[in-house]
Amino acid sequence: MNVNFAEIAVIFVVALLLFGPEQLPQFARQLGKLTADFRKLSNSVRREWYNAVYPPASEIRRDIETGGQ
Repeated sequence: MNVNFAEIAVIFVVALLLFGPEQLPQFARQLGKLTADFRKLSNSVRREWYNAVYPPASEIRRDIETGGQ
């Protein structure tokens, strides 16, 4: 996702108008925490998927390569 400076500036101005200068830092902290939690969750899901799919696939591939012995 590529966001240029103009887009960030527009987002900042809209957030400033919506939340005001007093609440904007608190909103930014909450958004940062939410982003970090989402990243942790997605990494956890990715790790679980890898652990569930890759080892069995490797075992099947090894069995095929050795001729099922």
